Amino acid sequence: MLYLIKSSIGLLALIAFYYVFLEKEKAFVFNRFFLLLAISFSLLLPLCSFEFAFDWSKLLIGGEVSNKPAVGSAANGVQKTGWPEWIYLIYFSGVAVMAIRFFVGLTRIYLQIINGEKIWYKGIKVVLLKDKVPVHSFWNRLFINENSFEKHGVPDEIFAHEKNHINQRHSFDVILVELLRVFFWFNPILIFFQRAVKLNHEYLADDKAVQNNPNIPAYKKLLLDHAIILKRDPLVSTFNISFTKKRLDMLSKKKSPISIALKQLLLLPMVLLLVFFVSSSVTAQTTDPAPKEEKATKAKKTKAAKPKAIPIPPTPPSPPSPPSAVPAPPAPPAPPAPPAPTRAGEPPVPPTAPVPPAPKVAKKAKEAKKIKPAKKAKPAKTEKMAKEKAKNKTEGKQQAR
Repeated sequence: MLYLIKSSIGLLALIAFYYVFLEKEKAFVFNRFFLLLAISFSLLLPLCSFEFAFDWSKLLIGGEVSNKPAVGSAANGVQKTGWPEWIYLIYFSGVAVMAIRFFVGLTRIYLQIINGEKIWYKGIKVVLLKDKVPVHSFWNRLFINENSFEKHGVPDEIFAHEKNHINQRHSFDVILVELLRVFFWFNPILIFFQRAVKLNHEYLADDKAVQNNPNIPAYKKLLLDHAIILKRDPLVSTFNISFTKKRLDMLSKKKSPISIALKQLLLLPMVLLLVFFVSSSVTAQTTDPAPKEEKATKAKKTKAAKPKAIPIPPTPPSPPSPPSAVPAPPAPPAPPAPPAPTRAGEPPVPPTAPVPPAPKVAKKAKEAKKIKPAKKAKPAKTEKMAKEKAKNKTEGKQQAR
């Protein structure tokens, strides 16, 4: 259903552009390819997908937009249901009816080719029909009434007009549009495309015929004489009374290249807008306050979950080591004793040499001596034994005496 809506939007926009800007301009070759490509473009564009990312929050005053799913969307679990069976029944019934109509038209043309007399006339295959039909062409054949051909032949202007239809393969465009109408029979916009394609074919054939025969008033009179149509087939190219007035106006109109170029340039933004609105999906990069609040709550929870670190007291500084003992200065040498008085006849006593000072002891040795443990006191038993030994000795000496 969405595809049908998008394709219809494209068809409507492009056919409106054609009728407003291009139909009245003498750019018939450009208009022919525009109409064919517009149909193909509108039917294929919804099948393509282009994604654009855009931050809509920058356009709003608040700067933040909630990104919550809409009510009734697929995010809430609403499932899309398929079409009911009766819609498929109606669609395929319409396809069958349009297909039968299309093949009936082809069969009628085929029977005319088989039953009619075929001749070559000025390099074109002509099929002479007994039925009273107007001059018309299909693919590479020209169809004309047998009696009219034998009496009057084919007027040069009419023959040149129909020959242009054959040489430019206008039947291909008509068959293509008819096939699209078989499958998109429910879309009325294709009817406008079909009319525009056929009218543009008449413009092309008239323009080529007038180039070979510049007598435009005579050509206009010939168009009016052949405007009355007794029988018309949708697949053939023939004179149509509904197109005659527009064709006459176009014959007397002058070509304006500048106007045509400016209107053709307007087609570019038109196509870009269709691509954006029909085949693109815009991804909104919005800023949502909810995620910010969630992040804040998560940060608070993580902080609360972490155990508080117990402050460790700083280690007290180690007491300074006591200053090492400074060695005492050496004692001054004692003065020499005066010589003792000598008796007469005795030699004097020499003075005693001074005692050298004690050598300096290293700091570590002194500290080690200070740190040396005191000697353990001898137990009382040893003292008693010593006393007994002393008594025994004294008693032994006394006995010896």
